[in-house]
Amino acid sequence: YGVEKVNSEKASEFDPHRHEAIQHVETSEVPDNTIVEVYKSGYVLNSKVIRPAMVSVARNPDEAEK
Repeated sequence: YGVEKVNSEKASEFDPHRHEAIQHVETSEVPDNTIVEVYKSGYVLNSKVIRPAMVSVARNPDEAEK
């Protein structure tokens, strides 16, 4: 039917067009704007997002100061 899963693996970069950040986690263990946890998969149909992936995103305080 053309429905595809959105790439939302842990440690991949957050894309606001394909992901919905439902939580921000402060950590210096991973780069800023990186997916830490996936709660629900997202899907696209014919290159249009029909449901964004629900994820938590890292906020690295060290990188934010730069």
